[in-house]
Amino acid sequence: MSRTFVLKRKVGTMSVTARKAIVRICVALGVPMLVSGCAERLPQWQFGARPVFRIAGAPGESVADPSLAWTSGGRLYVGVSTSIGASSAFALFSTSGDGDHLVKNGVAPVRPSLVTGGQSGPIYALDRDEHEHILWSDEASGTHHLYAMQRGWADPAWVLADVRDKSASAKKWIAFGGLSTGPHDTVYASFLDERGNKTPAEDVSSVWFARSANGRAFSPNIQIAAHTCSCCRTATAAAPDGKTVYVAFRGNYDTDVRDMAVATSYDGGRTFGKPVRLGPDGWQIHGCPEAGPSLLVQGDRLYVVWFTLGAESRPTIRLAISDDFGRSFSRAKIISGGILDVNHPKIAALTHDSEVVVFEGTDPSRLAGNGNRQAWAETITGTTPGVPAAATPPEVSIHDPVVAAANAQLIYVAAVAGDDVIIMRGRARTP
Repeated sequence: MSRTFVLKRKVGTMSVTARKAIVRICVALGVPMLVSGCAERLPQWQFGARPVFRIAGAPGESVADPSLAWTSGGRLYVGVSTSIGASSAFALFSTSGDGDHLVKNGVAPVRPSLVTGGQSGPIYALDRDEHEHILWSDEASGTHHLYAMQRGWADPAWVLADVRDKSASAKKWIAFGGLSTGPHDTVYASFLDERGNKTPAEDVSSVWFARSANGRAFSPNIQIAAHTCSCCRTATAAAPDGKTVYVAFRGNYDTDVRDMAVATSYDGGRTFGKPVRLGPDGWQIHGCPEAGPSLLVQGDRLYVVWFTLGAESRPTIRLAISDDFGRSFSRAKIISGGILDVNHPKIAALTHDSEVVVFEGTDPSRLAGNGNRQAWAETITGTTPGVPAAATPPEVSIHDPVVAAANAQLIYVAAVAGDDVIIMRGRARTP
């Protein structure tokens, strides 16, 4: 005789015995537990207990400003600035064929007066043809310059170009550059410039932009916005169409509100429309946060991540998305979860519709211990943020993390740790 089993559901609160039974089943099946049902959301990334690579300077030398780039050939490229006394340099590294060794490739021919550290340090990038690019600030003898250097694999020589117009005064301060590349060896640079500031008692900066193609000199500079935050790095990104270019920056609005904004060009960076203000966050501060935005273009979609305290005066990392080429943006989402003291986010592509964001912050469960800042990695799937995973060891305090994605299952995270730069390797957790 066949038996029919009927599951009767008790109306009301689930009993403690039933909850424990569900937990035991979930654990036995290896299913992560949610607050309601079977499993709690877990971080999508797991990292080793120690760095896979550490870049340390000579005795008395500090290493900072890491940049990471992954090539289609399967190698990780790294750029870092080095400083000893008043002299600085920029060193280049790449992984060996087996991926387990980091080899020094040389030193870029920058000047010893290279500005290092923080939001105005140099940026290193590879374009889609794996040409190398460096954007760096120089300050010597009272002059201020922003230079872009580039070279292709076929030609080992570096090409140096001053980003600023020759007509602009070199005495005026220029820094906090953003760098991106497009088709036909096009290079886009955004930066802050004090030209036009007629109030010497106040640091008043404007956002400017310049473009270069095929290794030629930069075009005349274009002013994008005036009276902006004076020491937050700008960011730029280019869409695959070769026409749409974005520049993001932190504005300085009425009564010192420091909201983010994005300006868009639809003609390859020749002209820009009126910047679109994100948020608004409503963060009011008479000073500079020294924390710029990060941009990523995925097809027709633009992602913007940034740091703010908001009107609530609570440090958070926020995400906004545009699906209409920068004309409007989604309402900002807080993506930093419960991590404390967050700052300095960076975003990189994983797949055509997923991204990874890294930022620095303090683990709330370790406040009774050392309370070090760690790097955290988090996947964004479509428009949905995941759960932050600790990317650096808790016994090491870091700042200014960056990320490069090899593929959907492998990422590298670099950060400044003391006088060194450490590099961690992260693997996607198997569902």
